[in-house]
Amino acid sequence: MMSRVEQIAPDEVKIGLAVSAHIKQTGDSALLVFVPAGDRA
Repeated sequence: MMSRVEQIAPDEVKIGLAVSAHIKQTGDSALLVFVPAGDRA
C-alpha cells in the first residue's frame, strides 16, 4: 500500500514520528494519508 505524510516538510519526516491517519476522498476513490500527531495536526 502506498501512502504519504502531509502537512509537514519532507526533510522533517523522521522514523518514529507520531502521526494520525486520515482518509482523503479523491473523486471516486479514497486515499490513506498521514499527518503529524499532536499540535501540528
